[in-house]
Amino acid sequence: HSFPTRRSSDLDDAFVNYDLDRLRSAIFYLLDESYNRQIIYLTCHKREEEILYSESINYHRVYLEEL
Repeated sequence: HSFPTRRSSDLDDAFVNYDLDRLRSAIFYLLDESYNRQIIYLTCHKREEEILYSESINYHRVYLEEL
């Protein structure tokens, strides 16, 4: 059997220098992209999580220090 390939995107603090408006826009862009690919976003900041929470966007968080 042939399975479709689903690409992923890995980002490490890619938007650290963005202001909150640009960060929110970037998160919504990633949300749109997540329908076509897996998004892995690494950060040590809380801003992204605060935006996801305030917009009721589902996400899966992994604490790397617990691995």
